[in-house]
Amino acid sequence: MKFVLLSIFLGVLFIILNRKYLLLNQEWEFFILIYIFLITGNEIIKFLKKNENEKN
Repeated sequence: MKFVLLSIFLGVLFIILNRKYLLLNQEWEFFILIYIFLITGNEIIKFLKKNENEKN
């Protein structure tokens, strides 16, 4: 779960810096958002499956 929070934090930080200093164009920002959603979604699914297995 720490990895999910770190991923979200770094993604948001990068987007804020990108908007302020225009490091990369908007397309890269979109790809980074997709990456964050994939990582967080995958980790949340793993977490839910782990909790479900512990209940059984």
